Amino acid sequence: MSHPKYIHELANNTLSKKGYRYLLSLFLRIFSSYSNSGSIPSTNSDDSESSNQKEKTVIFHSFLKSLIGSNALKYIAKIPDSYKTHFFVNKLVQFFSQEESDTFVNERNTLQTISFQDQIIEISNAIEYSNLPIILDLFFADAVPSLVEISSKYNKPPEYIADIIASFRRELGKVYQPRNMEEGIVFLEKLHQYLVKINTD
Repeated sequence: MSHPKYIHELANNTLSKKGYRYLLSLFLRIFSSYSNSGSIPSTNSDDSESSNQKEKTVIFHSFLKSLIGSNALKYIAKIPDSYKTHFFVNKLVQFFSQEESDTFVNERNTLQTISFQDQIIEISNAIEYSNLPIILDLFFADAVPSLVEISSKYNKPPEYIADIIASFRRELGKVYQPRNMEEGIVFLEKLHQYLVKINTD
């Protein structure tokens, strides 16, 4: 059941204990839905139930702070009562979406500090040095050329080029499997930088 009066209380800084419990319960239901879908990090399953509840409550308080701080409730009185809870839920979804975005940024920053050195060296050692320019052209060029273009550029038969492609892909798959697309992109960026370096040394 919708209780728009509790959202009114929040907007007027008069949130009652009953209103607080209702909004927290609504928050936790949506939090659980987003956690189960993988859109936001779930709390650590190894923690106690009490610890998990405290962590979720801290996030709830952070949401309330952001909601009030952004003046999102300034014109809540103009919204029909039948839409007030819907409005509140939409703000929750926006909050979780921002949390997800921030999480991706933080994950990328963390990934950028990982060297992947062992995997990169293993892959590079499996590449014949004479084939390195071909690998760079085929896999890392902004505009990837066709097999015929590469064959003509390096004066190699298309079958030879096709074998290089297959061999490199097999090596990638054998040595490294990214946990997600973001990690895979960072790995390929670092691999590219390393291959360019040894190709110009």
